[in-house]
Amino acid sequence: MSVIKFPYNKPKPERIICALCGRPITLADATIGPLNAKGEVTLLCNGHLWDGLKLINDLADYLAEERLKFFSTNNYSLRQFGISL
Repeated sequence: MSVIKFPYNKPKPERIICALCGRPITLADATIGPLNAKGEVTLLCNGHLWDGLKLINDLADYLAEERLKFFSTNNYSLRQFGISL
């Protein structure tokens, strides 16, 4: 498990939500994932690590969704980056 740092003046959450499957999990059952569209670290269920090929596919889908959220919230034109929808 990766080590994450929470703000010192706030209590650690008892449960967090897995970024891939949406399941509530404890910090002990989590591992670090990629950054989301807001630049925040996401947490994933340790169970996703058991199937490497599915994890890669799920992460690719997640990152594509987060990229679209990032572009739309920052008012970037996707065409300037060579992306057409």
